[in-house]
Amino acid sequence: MTLTDAAEIRSFQIDGGTGEREYQIIVQSASESFGGSVGARLQITAAAASASVVDAGPRRRAPAFSATSASFERRQQALLMEDRLRRNTRRELQRVNARPAVPRSRSGVGAQFSVASSPPIVGENVSFKLAVTTDLQVDCNSTDTIDTVIKWVGNDFAIAEDVQSAGHFTQQDYDDLGQLLDQTIYPVETAYFGDPADIDGNDVVIALVTAEVNRMTPRGAGFLIAGFFFDGDIFDASSCAASNEGELFYLIGPDPGGVYSDPVSIQEAVSLARTTVGHEFLHLLNTQQRITIGGGGALADEDSWLDEGLAHFAEELVGLSVAGLGLRDNLDLFDVAPVGDVTAGVAFNDFQLLNLQRVARFMLDPEGTQALGSSTGGDPSGEESLKMRGFAYMMARWLGDQFGPAGSGPLPGAAEQSFFQELSTGGPLFLSGTSNVERAVLTVGGQARSWDELLDDFLGMIAVDDNGTAGIDPSLSSLTWNYRDLFLQLSEEEFVDGNGNPVPPPTELQNPYPLIPDFVSLNATTNVSRPFTINSSTGAFVQISGSGTTPDALLGVTSSSGGDLPSSSRPQVTIIRTK
Repeated sequence: MTLTDAAEIRSFQIDGGTGEREYQIIVQSASESFGGSVGARLQITAAAASASVVDAGPRRRAPAFSATSASFERRQQALLMEDRLRRNTRRELQRVNARPAVPRSRSGVGAQFSVASSPPIVGENVSFKLAVTTDLQVDCNSTDTIDTVIKWVGNDFAIAEDVQSAGHFTQQDYDDLGQLLDQTIYPVETAYFGDPADIDGNDVVIALVTAEVNRMTPRGAGFLIAGFFFDGDIFDASSCAASNEGELFYLIGPDPGGVYSDPVSIQEAVSLARTTVGHEFLHLLNTQQRITIGGGGALADEDSWLDEGLAHFAEELVGLSVAGLGLRDNLDLFDVAPVGDVTAGVAFNDFQLLNLQRVARFMLDPEGTQALGSSTGGDPSGEESLKMRGFAYMMARWLGDQFGPAGSGPLPGAAEQSFFQELSTGGPLFLSGTSNVERAVLTVGGQARSWDELLDDFLGMIAVDDNGTAGIDPSLSSLTWNYRDLFLQLSEEEFVDGNGNPVPPPTELQNPYPLIPDFVSLNATTNVSRPFTINSSTGAFVQISGSGTTPDALLGVTSSSGGDLPSSSRPQVTIIRTK
């Protein structure tokens, strides 16, 4: 049951009785305002309790993440640089009034600059323009270039190697990466998010392995920028001279000697390339569906939270495909990384583990997550970015489970790709964020669901999915992942550090289930008050339980000052009986 009426939210009752009783209460703000929050207070009073109100005790707090997470955070924190580059790119493209490049036709009409032959040839020398500086500033007038050699060419991808990065990756390394790009990443991601526009007419997307990416991480920074997609490369060179007018993204190169920044071993560079290509290719596809192919213009890009959520979702899709797994199988750790299956284990580490860490960080502090981004709609910095990405990725997966058509697609188990194809375009009005989600749910899922309703079901899923409660509404289900078993298994798993020594799981993975609601014991004397600050499009979770003879209880949610919650916060309260 979900309450949305102000009077009902201010005063409602849960029934007592004999035997064990347990209720999940989710106090939500469905506001879609960037960076918004609301102060709230939940009052819980047993029917026969005295008038004396006490605080419900210490609040559940998200933990301070320990050093055991450091080996993972080197890659996690690098993602925070993406938003800085996106903001700088947008400013520069606006400054020069950049125009999207027009795909080059076979007659030669359209973009006339191509960085490689059509298609490129292995061994060919190609010079690429570079508009991004080492401190992630963007200059459309830059004359910097990267001299490369084409190392691998497939049907849909080519790999170029910066001459500065030469001598470390073997041809077998490039063959392996190329096969991943051509045989898995391209067919899966284009089925979900549409084809690239091929504005340079060379028939391939280029993955550029370059020391210039290494240089973008300051020495001793504690993070590592693994690669990026530069939006400016799909704009016309007549308006942004440093544009390559082609589909490409940039990847970090191996640098075991630490020539260009902190050392990057060959093994780490291989792993980073595998994990980065799926993420950055999504950004390229999503941008082109809206700007190049859709014709939406330079400012028609997706909201940051959803764009990043879809990029992490793309990583998941690639990982499932590599491991030979499908959708809606309620997967746990033993399904995705069976003991003795090295290929599946590597795929889990490369494509799934970091996503689950981000999900765990969101679940450890759901109401404190800036789910829709910062006050400007951008990617918040530090820990907040990781929580936002956890929310957004988990939301994308739940949307696919719930509203993707049945059948089969690039991954067996569902034909959800049509839902994400629709989401990637933004529709004829190039909608973004929550409005785009509502439109895709209606267009493909056939359901006119408001964001308030979608958020309500999503948060309910986090609280009750796979917890053994009978009769739960199917909309409160995660179909692809069994998060409850998966996180329990990860909490019991032995992790290793960079030297192969056993260490405890990262802090965010040490709980059997990351969502830890505030607990309130219900008895004849219960009369407690619980304060919250709830960010936009999030919710605070409370579990009320009692045994023996449990009294009826009167509950109410008010503002911090005792009045009604402001309507602008779009408050709603969900009550789910689980025992």
